[in-house]
Amino acid sequence: MLKVNLKEHSYDIEISSKSFESAILLAQELRASKKTLVFITDTNVYKLHKGKIDLLAANEELFVLGAGESSKNFENLEKICNFLASKNIDRKGALFAIGGGVIGDISGFAAAIYMRGIDFYQIPTTLLAMVDSSVGGKTAVNLDNGKNLVGVFYQPKKVFIDTSFLETLPSREFAAGIGEVIKYAIMCDKKFFEEFKNDSLPSIEKIIEKCCQIKADVVSADERETSNEGGRALLNLGHTFAHAIESASGYGTYLHGEAVAIGMLLAAKLSENISLAENVSADIIDVLQKNNLPTTFDKNLKAEVLFDFMKRDKKVGNGKMKLILLKGIGEAITYSNVSENDILNVLK
Repeated sequence: MLKVNLKEHSYDIEISSKSFESAILLAQELRASKKTLVFITDTNVYKLHKGKIDLLAANEELFVLGAGESSKNFENLEKICNFLASKNIDRKGALFAIGGGVIGDISGFAAAIYMRGIDFYQIPTTLLAMVDSSVGGKTAVNLDNGKNLVGVFYQPKKVFIDTSFLETLPSREFAAGIGEVIKYAIMCDKKFFEEFKNDSLPSIEKIIEKCCQIKADVVSADERETSNEGGRALLNLGHTFAHAIESASGYGTYLHGEAVAIGMLLAAKLSENISLAENVSADIIDVLQKNNLPTTFDKNLKAEVLFDFMKRDKKVGNGKMKLILLKGIGEAITYSNVSENDILNVLK
């Protein structure tokens, strides 16, 4: 059991192959205390795990959203809020999000704004959600003009990471999750990166625990990403590039972890080009390719278009783009002095 220690709303992360059973017990306790509950999942997860989800929901209120990144929009956010209202969920109620990052993000956002906030619990079903998006309280929906541009910080009451869900995860989704795992290694743990290089990784449960511990420590120190240097922003290594790739190509063309993989490589190459780091990109390419992750994006995506999306990123302030770059493997930094030409050159 890990803990995210915050000034307010600290919570536990339970990681095991039986965490879903703990979620069922919690739902039973909440029902016994007369709380109204609602459960949000998507069509893919429900098809694969109908029996488990029905057992958790116990014939209560279940909302099934269409699967995929394109579902993370205002229209579906409104549908979820209307669903909550139609089922008489009150301010003492609770929402359970059962799915990947899309379900966690949009459900958390709905929980944050419905009646100005109801409790919600994360049950991530993808590796990417387990190691990243289910922890830390970032919630959002996408706009045509950019990914995750509208959202709030809203922490879950608890995160139940049940590794048995990974048994049905498609190989492409698993690889995308590994993309976020590699991010932690490149960002702050050179030894972890060497384990990737040498094929000496621990069990998947230990990998998830390591990533969650890193994220919990970072979030505990900088919950709302307000630190001027470093802090929670470092978790966005590769993400400014990645979000631009996802937005410009149409949500869902690239899985988030795939775009992050390309984004990290672009950040590494940019770091080399401006003499911030030396000889980091070759090792990153090797590790990404060994883990079935892309290292290039579609040539039809123009550098100028991607750069326009990057300029709308949440980390832009006072007209300056704050990028997460590398001084070396395991040493990411925030950097705001990159010229437009340097960025365009690496995109080209």
